[in-house]
Amino acid sequence: MRDGNRISKSFKIKKEAEKFRALLLVDNDFAHSLTNHTLTSLAFSDAAKQFLDQGVGKDPSKQQRLLHWVSVFADKPVGKVTRQQIKAELKLLSLDKAPATLNRYKSSIGSLYSFLLHEFDVDYNPVKGIKQYTENNAHTRFLSSEELHRLFQAVKKSNWEQLYLLVLMVVTTGARRTEITSLTWGDINFKTKTAYLPKTKNGEQRILTLTSDVVTELIKYTKIGGFVFPHPNDQKRYFKNFDIHWQWGFK
Repeated sequence: MRDGNRISKSFKIKKEAEKFRALLLVDNDFAHSLTNHTLTSLAFSDAAKQFLDQGVGKDPSKQQRLLHWVSVFADKPVGKVTRQQIKAELKLLSLDKAPATLNRYKSSIGSLYSFLLHEFDVDYNPVKGIKQYTENNAHTRFLSSEELHRLFQAVKKSNWEQLYLLVLMVVTTGARRTEITSLTWGDINFKTKTAYLPKTKNGEQRILTLTSDVVTELIKYTKIGGFVFPHPNDQKRYFKNFDIHWQWGFK
């Protein structure tokens, strides 16, 4: 009995049964996952849908990462998802994803369980105890001419027609993602071939020099006002989360 609930499980080996009993006595999270109704009956996919319906789905990149976990755990009860299973999946993802990306995948599933805590008062989070991956950005590698050519050919095929312009500006100016995506037409000076950054991450103003190729591409979309990269569904916002177009372009 644990918290007024009877827990029953059969084992072929007595040693495994004793280990299970010991876990019930010392691991509150483990015992909670076996007795709480929400943890034992709510499917992971249903929990994710409820979470996405709360608004997180507005960020395509976060939605994509959470849907990956749905593909892994599907209809498994949220209380049956274990720390070991999450660590095993992160290990598989590490074969082709950077440490920073792995931390975001871990954060996405952790956010889901934080939502369950708030929504259903379920104090169970299998992500707890999984260490952050070390994000080492000390080494900077530049793309070769062949890699740049392949990159530009790929982004030109994107469903979002401005992805090529965005990548071209990032590559040729060295500016940060948000610095480019938040540019307005008022920041662009075609006469001097420059872009004005009123406030950078360091809090300083900066002027970007634009290549002739960038200027030529910019002219295709030039407007009197507004953002250079407006959100497709809201021209009053810049397109902050365009990751879904990047990911689809390289599948």
